[in-house]
Amino acid sequence: MGAVMKGALISFGAGGNRSVIVFQYNPEALTRSVPPASSDPAADGPARETISFTLSLDAIDLEAPIDPATQIFGVLPTLTALEELTEQSRGQSPPYVLFVWGPHRILVVRLVSLLIRETQFNTQLAPIRADVDVVLNVLESLGQGAPAAVRQAHQDNQAARERLLAKLPRQFPDYINRILK
Repeated sequence: MGAVMKGALISFGAGGNRSVIVFQYNPEALTRSVPPASSDPAADGPARETISFTLSLDAIDLEAPIDPATQIFGVLPTLTALEELTEQSRGQSPPYVLFVWGPHRILVVRLVSLLIRETQFNTQLAPIRADVDVVLNVLESLGQGAPAAVRQAHQDNQAARERLLAKLPRQFPDYINRILK
């Protein structure tokens, strides 16, 4: 078995600015809400799915050496990056964000909200542990200005969905076959 993949959020902002937030720990659970299709032709399309999860951050990960910056700032750099992404998502030109959840799910999303619980602090009151409830809306379609990497990820996700649908069983129990006749 290979190395464990880490989830991530990759932001493509104005002027080609990119930021990458790799999850320290993968969330234990994802909650997905898929509403019926909407007829609203808004720019960037309506959200077809909402994903929520809790991201755990810990500056005292015993498996990794603690660097001096982590001792001073704790998990503040990651929290700040998430907060900045939320602020940018409210602007006139929100960034395109990829939610990377393995090779079969790389989704174009908008960050909807964060709920941050800072649970432990260092002597300088920087949080060293935090849980962040993240809510994302999956975009159904992309605007004209979407970067090439975002367009490619969107197309790859659609192709992956089609491949997964093709894996559904084609043989059914007799009682279902009778209904299908």
